[in-house]
Amino acid sequence: MDRVLLALKATGLPRPALSAVVRRELASLRLLKSAVSYKKLLSDTLNSLADLKRAQSGTAVNGTGIIIRADSKAGAAESQANRALLKASKADLRKRADAIKLAVEAMPMKTTIGEGKSEISGGALPRFIRTSVTLDLLPLNMTLTEFAARLRIGKPSVIGYLAGGQFRLDLRTIAPQQDEKLFRAIYKAFGV
Repeated sequence: MDRVLLALKATGLPRPALSAVVRRELASLRLLKSAVSYKKLLSDTLNSLADLKRAQSGTAVNGTGIIIRADSKAGAAESQANRALLKASKADLRKRADAIKLAVEAMPMKTTIGEGKSEISGGALPRFIRTSVTLDLLPLNMTLTEFAARLRIGKPSVIGYLAGGQFRLDLRTIAPQQDEKLFRAIYKAFGV
């Protein structure tokens, strides 16, 4: 992991955020249950970081469970949005998850609601972990990697992570006003 983090230092992202992405990428690659080269791990991690940067810029739905704290250069609106995500109660997140689950129940997938841990990191401050609610999706007519790719290249792009044999979306990192975009993107991923 240290070797990958050293190679990623040039991205300019804070080390706690880089560590979170590398940990999630390693967990995803372990699902494949085959040996993965350093080059593949680095390439996949760079792609995940590019996705995270797009999600943090607001051009994608960020279900990664990772929020990068806004620095002093970032606008007050971004800081306020991040604070609102952090303050959301688990009960509120659960209500949103229930509504999204209901909206996508016609899709050929198993949808469950789980628990996760959102990571908030950035700058010189240590990472901060907060419990969260996840929407866990298992498509029945395509592979997880195909499903994740369809969501990532859709409009809007939806970025989550693979864990426990499912595609997970952390609702603490998805703004409530993006919920409708999210379920519409899931429909599009199935060609509906």
